[in-house]
Amino acid sequence: MSLDGIRVNHGAVDQAAADMYQKVKDIDDRMNRLEQELEPLRSQWMGNAQEQYRVSKAKWDWAIQEMRDLLDRSSQTVYQSNAEYKAADARGAAQFEI
Repeated sequence: MSLDGIRVNHGAVDQAAADMYQKVKDIDDRMNRLEQELEPLRSQWMGNAQEQYRVSKAKWDWAIQEMRDLLDRSSQTVYQSNAEYKAADARGAAQFEI
């Protein structure tokens, strides 16, 4: 007998979504720590060094925010997909109830 179709491990899918969400939080935490760690150094930078840091930081911040937002949206999509799979499973199981 062949097992055609889609099989979903709901616990694993929920865990994957939770892991993605945790990575978003980890990114936020790390960026905040990095900002605090750099604060004493930034006050010593003058002129061109200060300006180049500001320009580079704006680029990094944008890229990290894009990555963070993508990961957050992906996590939400995975959670939603799993909820829809669970609902489909429940509908299928209901077909067998007497």
